[in-house]
Amino acid sequence: MEITVAELAKVLNLEYKGDGSTLIRHACGLESDRPFGISYIENERFYKKAMESSVEVLVCRETVELPEKTLIFADFPDLMIVEITHLLHPAKAFQKSTHSSSQIESDSFLGKDLFIGANVVIGHRTKIGSGTVIMAGTVIGDDCELGENCMIHPNVTVRDDSKIGDRVVINSGTVIGSEGFGFVSHDGLHHKIPQVGYVQIEDDVELGACNTIDRGRFGLTRIRRGSKTDNLVHIGHNVEIGEDSLIVGMVGFAGSTKTGHHLTMGGQSMLAGHLTIGDHVTVSAKSLLAKNVGNGERYSGIPARLHKEWLNAQGYLYRLQRIFEFFKQLKK
Repeated sequence: MEITVAELAKVLNLEYKGDGSTLIRHACGLESDRPFGISYIENERFYKKAMESSVEVLVCRETVELPEKTLIFADFPDLMIVEITHLLHPAKAFQKSTHSSSQIESDSFLGKDLFIGANVVIGHRTKIGSGTVIMAGTVIGDDCELGENCMIHPNVTVRDDSKIGDRVVINSGTVIGSEGFGFVSHDGLHHKIPQVGYVQIEDDVELGACNTIDRGRFGLTRIRRGSKTDNLVHIGHNVEIGEDSLIVGMVGFAGSTKTGHHLTMGGQSMLAGHLTIGDHVTVSAKSLLAKNVGNGERYSGIPARLHKEWLNAQGYLYRLQRIFEFFKQLKK
């Protein structure tokens, strides 16, 4: 798409400063050297980088002064660049069609305006809502439910009895409803515990690539509305994740842990099993939280402790060498 600064500002109902005839063709970062780009700056930390950038058009707050740049003013530049990116780079359109190589059981129920790609398999009694896109190589088992306007990327596996809401995005390689890790050990042998529950994914959830979400042992594993996971996330059986949570890459949830809304999990962090976690909790990257915690707290380290306590402990750790040298001198 090609649009001028003046036209874009009019579409978005925003003010601008500079050359309104400047063309825009794509959204980009400040480091881009491609012509006709638009980027953004969130605060003064990026002023120097913005001035040195070859990007001519920037979205920023009205208080910003950047000579020789064309500026579009927005109260929340980071949010506005999302809208602009959608406008300049519209999502691929999928026309209603069902590929001839797909295998769909006759007792499944398919909504209107579906796109079903090559080699898709849909099992018995499964319901697919209208407007959903199911790309090549995806397998959906028996007695599943997928809501409306979902986007299922290639090679996703949705196993039997899984329930998925509306507008859910599932990226490639993710497995929903795999069997939980449950064994009873007796006389040196490990006896598998049947996993007979299911998974429920609520509306507006987005799952990254290569997630594994285990079915409940007896009840359900649930990801509540609006939560987002990065790639390579594992969610154990009977876990419940609260609304609008952000789960970064390579995070693990052990079984039966329940979290509140707006949980944030840093990369490679872990929640132990059978925990109750409050609302607005943050777990820092590479941390292991192994106890119940209340609302609005941040935890760091292995085992995780309150973030301020962890910072103090790290400070002492890195001062140990100096303390050791001090006592050597004192001993002499």
